[in-house]
Amino acid sequence: MRDARDRPDAPPGSYQWQIGPAMKPNDIFGLAISRAELFGPKLAAFMGDAVRGLASMVAMIGQLPDPENRITLGEGRDRFGMPLARVNHRADDAVMALWRHCVAEGEAVMRAASAREVWTGPFNCGHLVGGTLMGDDPATSVTDSFGRCHELPNLVLAGSGLFPVSGGISPTFTLLAVALRSVREVLRERG
Repeated sequence: MRDARDRPDAPPGSYQWQIGPAMKPNDIFGLAISRAELFGPKLAAFMGDAVRGLASMVAMIGQLPDPENRITLGEGRDRFGMPLARVNHRADDAVMALWRHCVAEGEAVMRAASAREVWTGPFNCGHLVGGTLMGDDPATSVTDSFGRCHELPNLVLAGSGLFPVSGGISPTFTLLAVALRSVREVLRERG
């Protein structure tokens, strides 16, 4: 994890590098998605070469809460007549500045390692959080600190929707800890 103290030239915000994650042929960090613009024989040639020598770096960037980033009900309906959800999300100027910084930093690392070829994928989002925030006040949150809905206390939510931000790191272990805490509370309440 990097912060402003060890990178005074960077825009504000937090980020973490994942270097050399395990790669399958075509999962989210897979070989095929590494060069999404390639098709057919060019993709096959790239993948044949990549399985013997591809290095990968992924910058995970934190984004501050933005009340405009939310899930709302859309105009359309599904086949059962239920309103469809609409995801409203934008990356603000601060996030995009930090992303550009990470692109330059990552490319510099790859060149310093004598990479034969260096490229960058497009900006994308992962580990989306928010939408069902936990808190004490029903006016500003959906659940209490155990994930119990303020309006439906018998409904307990678990997942990254409870968090206002991810903070530039994978939220997996925090998700597990919060879910375990919620389960223990439900078991304690029910005896």
